[in-house]
Amino acid sequence: MRVMTKLLHKALREAGIDPGLVEEAEFSKTGFLRRAARLREVRLKDWKAKNLILYHVRLRFRSPVRGPIVLGRGRHFGLGLCCANPE
Repeated sequence: MRVMTKLLHKALREAGIDPGLVEEAEFSKTGFLRRAARLREVRLKDWKAKNLILYHVRLRFRSPVRGPIVLGRGRHFGLGLCCANPE
């Protein structure tokens, strides 16, 4: 997961968010929310999908971060939207 953390930090910096604000990051192929999209069911055109690494990510920040937050290369294709934890 070291590579994934590095990519996450890059995406955060590109979004103008200090990666040092992340207290915890979890990566999963299955969603953290009940109604989250299943990644194996996400269909992108080949030219869009060939370089995308699809994961659900749960972030816990040390202090509140204003959102919504849209991260990563998938943000241009309707992916990468982060929402607040409903708890």
